[in-house]
Amino acid sequence: MNQVRPVYPPDAKAAGQQGTVRLRVVVAENGTLKEIRDVTGPFPLIESTVEAIRQWTWKPTELDGVPVAVITDIDVNYALSK
Repeated sequence: MNQVRPVYPPDAKAAGQQGTVRLRVVVAENGTLKEIRDVTGPFPLIESTVEAIRQWTWKPTELDGVPVAVITDIDVNYALSK
């Protein structure tokens, strides 16, 4: 699996915005992102999260030896250091 880490948006960081962005995605049979179905979380953090997740790849999931598409949830946490 290849994971590109989201960049903490500078404006959100300066404003002290923290939280979790949750995406429900469909991973295609070949392990690439097929679709983003739902996104929840603090609005200022969503764009950065979606941009990173679009670059992810997964190991294909197989059912009885046949690659299948899967739906999964991804949580990305944004927290500022104290």
